[in-house]
Amino acid sequence: MATFPARWTGPQFKQQQALKVLRVRKQRQRKAAEDAAKMFVRTRDRFCRFLRCGCDQFKLTRHVAHLTHKGMGGNPRGDRSGEARMILLCSARHKENRISLDRKTLRIVPLTRAGTAGPCAFYVSSQALGGVGDRWLEVARETARHVYEPLTPRQVQLLAILAEMTL
Repeated sequence: MATFPARWTGPQFKQQQALKVLRVRKQRQRKAAEDAAKMFVRTRDRFCRFLRCGCDQFKLTRHVAHLTHKGMGGNPRGDRSGEARMILLCSARHKENRISLDRKTLRIVPLTRAGTAGPCAFYVSSQALGGVGDRWLEVARETARHVYEPLTPRQVQLLAILAEMTL
């Protein structure tokens, strides 16, 4: 049974500051680990992994993109910020254009357990291309990083449209 007013039971020291310091230290360690992983991905991939992108002619910046969006709360567990879950894309294919990873009209699927360190398949939403239905069209497939399987005539046509950077 609680008594009112509360009785003095000794000094009550705040531990909030110590907890805050620990929380900030943990955040900094996560950020440093993510920054190191991003730097590794930049050196591993060197240029945009999307085939025939067209970003070189427009001199677009390159972003390290997470395959799974980190969300509003960030990524406290760090599982989405590993080197195997990030890929180097130009700013258009990452965020800016209608067909981009952030707008969920571009899908990148790793084909091996190595994740994005190995070969990937690239899919574009048919709705984003002006089609109907909820289909995904494969526009390219790697056999190794930056080494692509031979393209079908349809894939060549789609990549030519995407290289114009209007979509």
